[in-house]
Amino acid sequence: AGLPTALAVNSRFIAVGNQGGQVWVFDLFEQLKIILGEGGGGSAGVKDANSVTSSVAGSAAAVTSIDLSLHGDFLLAGYGSGHVVLWDILKGAVLKRIVDLHSSSISSAR
Repeated sequence: AGLPTALAVNSRFIAVGNQGGQVWVFDLFEQLKIILGEGGGGSAGVKDANSVTSSVAGSAAAVTSIDLSLHGDFLLAGYGSGHVVLWDILKGAVLKRIVDLHSSSISSAR
């Protein structure tokens, strides 16, 4: 998974991005709820906190920035590859992925 590289907090969740391209989402009781991941080749993977197998394969760029929506339903993640991904945290689904914006690291997601 790698070392932590980004952090965001709101009234429902704590999100921690790491060098491996994953975002670990915890509730405020520090219970892991879901792992959102940017997999190799631009594919996205989701691992439920109760799952024993990861659906994220390959290496991914580090998560460089995270922002959570006010009510906590959505998470925006920026990656070292320049990709930006909008996640639905509750469903564990990618709502939007932008891969052709630019090739520089995303330093802030708001």
